[in-house]
Amino acid sequence: MPVAPVAPPPKKNQISEPDVMGALKKDKGATKMTAQEIVQQDVEKNNAGDWKQIYAGLMEASKGDKFRIMRANNSLFCYVITGQGTGAVHVITADNPKTLVDSIKQFKDAMVKAGFKQLTATLTNPQIIKFAEAAGVKVKQQMSQQVQNGMAGPAIDVVMEV
Repeated sequence: MPVAPVAPPPKKNQISEPDVMGALKKDKGATKMTAQEIVQQDVEKNNAGDWKQIYAGLMEASKGDKFRIMRANNSLFCYVITGQGTGAVHVITADNPKTLVDSIKQFKDAMVKAGFKQLTATLTNPQIIKFAEAAGVKVKQQMSQQVQNGMAGPAIDVVMEV
């Protein structure tokens, strides 16, 4: 009995396989940025000067015993301990609004655990107040001025109860 010819092995598929992990990372939303990238994006977006100098200043300040930096998502919360349970905070962020609310919640929870009762800040973006309130932070505000790049402009002094 004759044997049927054997078919040649199938050729390799020339279609490249999709980058599944890359697609998953994109689906998760924003990728995690380095602290330098966060500072660079925030400073350039707000025309706040040379981001490299600001980053170097933050790293130098963090060597002190009263200055701290806490990261949540793509936000850096830079704060100075001003007294028992009090501090002054500045936010450097590359987060979108929804993620920023989550970042503020994380920061608030950390401050509560650390025994903070009140934080102050000077803001130029009033939307940050809305984000803080959405994160469960009680905010009192008062209009003021801030000097940035040698020019005075409107600002908002806020006191946040945590």
